[in-house]
Amino acid sequence: MKELDNHFKLKQVLAKKCVDALPKGEVWLGSRLFERAGLKDTVGNHIHLAQRLDQDVVCLSVCDIPAEKPDLGYRYFTPRDLADVMDGSDLPVLAVIDGPFQEMVNKVGMMRVLTDWIRSPQTLYGAYEMEKKGALDTIRQCLDLGVDGIVLADDFSSERGPLVNPADIDNMCRDFYARAVAAAHGAGVPLLLHCCGNLSQLVEIFKTWRLDGFAAIQSNLNDLPELYEKMGANVTIMAGIETAMLEADPPPQQAMERLGQIVASLTSTGNFVLGSSCGLYDGDFLDRIQRIYDIGQGMASRFEAKS
Repeated sequence: MKELDNHFKLKQVLAKKCVDALPKGEVWLGSRLFERAGLKDTVGNHIHLAQRLDQDVVCLSVCDIPAEKPDLGYRYFTPRDLADVMDGSDLPVLAVIDGPFQEMVNKVGMMRVLTDWIRSPQTLYGAYEMEKKGALDTIRQCLDLGVDGIVLADDFSSERGPLVNPADIDNMCRDFYARAVAAAHGAGVPLLLHCCGNLSQLVEIFKTWRLDGFAAIQSNLNDLPELYEKMGANVTIMAGIETAMLEADPPPQQAMERLGQIVASLTSTGNFVLGSSCGLYDGDFLDRIQRIYDIGQGMASRFEAKS
């Protein structure tokens, strides 16, 4: 991965920004957030709102048929929708794509997927192969349009850890991730993973998948500085703000103290982007995220002054 870093627009923007400010970004900007901001939920306004919030990354959820997606509070766009904004944004634009495992969960539900994993693994593997083809095609379309990175969303874990045996996850998903990472690296861009839950038992597997980092993972379940080191460092981590911090005003003191520790440990790496684990799906989050960003910047400035 190291030889590709100079070609990553994301890395270049973060390296430049972290000299005097804390980089910020969100994987999901929800439709209600746009309503509160007085904007239509369009591709162009995703860039506009990111700039208004002084974010340094634009993420757009992408799929072939948005109408078939469940309503999760944010909008999906088609790859074609991205074409008009790629050349017009000074910010890195990342395509957020549901991984094959997540697509199966979207279509039949988590319980059905886990039941098939135990009772009918061949059926599950067949379904996964079909979803794998679709996800790889979407990735290629986005890369052909010139996106600056890919975020794959695949929820393999709960708060307690992996939903099934980590070896089974690796066995089913390894080929897909090998192809996805190869495609991204072939285009000179990074591939990040969004995965809910506790990731500690999956870190060694993720290292072999050659992931370039993580986006919107839970800092209350994962020690982000420790995860950064275990991954061999030089990976991008886009996280740090938990749901509880956005749902309460003022945010819980304990959560803010944890954020301070994360900022102090990771800001100087040039590989950290302050963002939420849940996305900004509530209109009330518009003002709250700005205040948290300001607090985070103050934490980073104090750390820089001490060092």
